[in-house]
Amino acid sequence: MTLTRKRKVEEVEEVEAPPAQRRRSTRSTNAAASNSRVKVEDIEPTTTKKAAPKKAAAKSPRQRGSLRRRSLWRRREQEKERRKRRSLGPRRLQRRRL
Repeated sequence: MTLTRKRKVEEVEEVEAPPAQRRRSTRSTNAAASNSRVKVEDIEPTTTKKAAPKKAAAKSPRQRGSLRRRSLWRRREQEKERRKRRSLGPRRLQRRRL
């Protein structure tokens, strides 16, 4: 009796396999498949790594302010350089050649 039961279980597994393969082919169900318990555990560490590099969060409020000011200053300097280049125009290239 026990042997026949095992065979029945194997047959059931074989029947269930093809629809799972069909599901993988489509994108919408592929996303649902990635939400299965086993795969979520694999995904979690990557998400935590991506979220880690936040400069402002780790620093004290004073350091955070200086960091913000520095980034704003850098942006201003870049904009100044861009304006200079635009005002010079194509002449700038001729000056470099000479």
